[in-house]
Amino acid sequence: MSAEYLNSIVREAMPLEHLKKQGIFFTGDDLAHEAASSISEDLGTKSKVLDPACGSGNLLIAMSKYLPVRKALGATLKLWSGILHGYELNPKFVQIAKRRLVLEAINRGAKIDVHGAEEASELLTNIKLHNALDKSSKHKKYTHIIMNPPYNPMPNNGDSLWTATSKVNAAALFTKFYLEKTPAGSKFVAILPEVLRSGFRYREWRNHVAGMIDGHIEPKGQFDSKTYIDVFVLSGTGTNGKENLIKWEDTPKSPYKSRIEDYFDVSVGPLVAYRDKLAGTKAPYIYPKNVEPWKKSNPQSEYRKYSGRLIKPPFVVIRRTSSPRDKHRAVASVITGKTAIAVENHFIVCRPKSGRVNDCVTLMRNCKENLTNDYLNTLIRCRHLTVSSVKSIPVNME
Repeated sequence: MSAEYLNSIVREAMPLEHLKKQGIFFTGDDLAHEAASSISEDLGTKSKVLDPACGSGNLLIAMSKYLPVRKALGATLKLWSGILHGYELNPKFVQIAKRRLVLEAINRGAKIDVHGAEEASELLTNIKLHNALDKSSKHKKYTHIIMNPPYNPMPNNGDSLWTATSKVNAAALFTKFYLEKTPAGSKFVAILPEVLRSGFRYREWRNHVAGMIDGHIEPKGQFDSKTYIDVFVLSGTGTNGKENLIKWEDTPKSPYKSRIEDYFDVSVGPLVAYRDKLAGTKAPYIYPKNVEPWKKSNPQSEYRKYSGRLIKPPFVVIRRTSSPRDKHRAVASVITGKTAIAVENHFIVCRPKSGRVNDCVTLMRNCKENLTNDYLNTLIRCRHLTVSSVKSIPVNME
């Protein structure tokens, strides 16, 4: 039974929106086998493998393919039980994972010598219901850790690694928790959301992780055809706190030596529509739906009161929402006029140091080039551009 077929069955039983809300994304066969292969070299009968978010068992199945099979099913499952460990909060997924491993052993030639799927499944005693982030539980010395953790927001538990926010991506918590418990020399691989690789909020997380693993990352693009999240694979060997360097991003090539930050001051639009009160100066108000892309305009269509910082034209606005699947990553518009503007925070604002409209028009032209798309698709594949990524875009201002 392939992971893709099983995933389709689970998705029929559980609405996709529910799975997304819980941050549940089932690993496909190809990605699971690639992850398992990266840490399988020294896998043996003395190994202890853990998937702390095992779901329906896709990664454990992939790891089992590197394990020997005994003549009898019972002996095979007892052997695998000593090696394969999995944690999961959903009891249905625990049963699915166990039964899939039973089928895997049978498909690989183990002769059935137990009565029924239930009895066979119970031999896999180390795949169980357990809160993988329970700090009070004893942690075994695993030789291999493999995971595709949930990607949903979770409380940050007051950890100083995070910026001032009450919630962080669960995958960051899982990775940090288990790398800190990974003995030096143990193998580690995780399938993680792109925001951890390139998001501004996770820069301290990246620095922390780099000190615990001698490894590398590999961007993998979109998770699957139904999940519009880009992912990467982090793999390597635990270092137990020794300093190592991970190259979190490739350096995109460009014929241009200048960057946007050389000619523009870059910031996020200061107005937060749902939070800021309608008080203060009445000013023209812009947000993505009332500014036409790739045009030069003097906003006069909408006004609102705003007591925060207004921005005086000319300047360029670039839409923060940006996906690698969009035709253009840095969708820009030029704002002109003499009246200061209230700019919503869904824009990144580029104010020319020269104060010239022509520089704004030139930047807008640069944003539309394929070179800019290629640069951003190499640098940052999450669905929101950051100030730092926009600052670094190479430009030709001649």
